[in-house]
Amino acid sequence: VADTYEVMCELSERWKEIYHNDKFHKPGTGIQTILYYSNLYGKVYIHNFDWGKTNHYWGVKGPEDVPSPYHTWEFEEQVAEDLVAEKKVVVL
Repeated sequence: VADTYEVMCELSERWKEIYHNDKFHKPGTGIQTILYYSNLYGKVYIHNFDWGKTNHYWGVKGPEDVPSPYHTWEFEEQVAEDLVAEKKVVVL
C-alpha cells in the first residue's frame, strides 16, 4: 500500500497553480500513481493514457456512456504534460 499523502499535497498545490482556487477535486488513481512513482524513481514511462478522450477507458455501451464526471481529466492531463516537461515522465 502506497502512502499517497505527499502526492495528494503536491497535486493540491498543482491544482492551485493551474486553477487559482482551493476547490481541489481528488484526482484519479492513474495520475496519483504516475506522480508517486516519478517522485520515487525520478522518471517513469507511461503508455495508453488518453485522459478520457476515447471509450477504451469507460466502455462502449453507446452515446450515453461518457467519461466519469468524477475524474478531473483536464487537470490530470495538464499535470502529466508538466511532468513530461520536467523530464519526470516519458510517454511511449
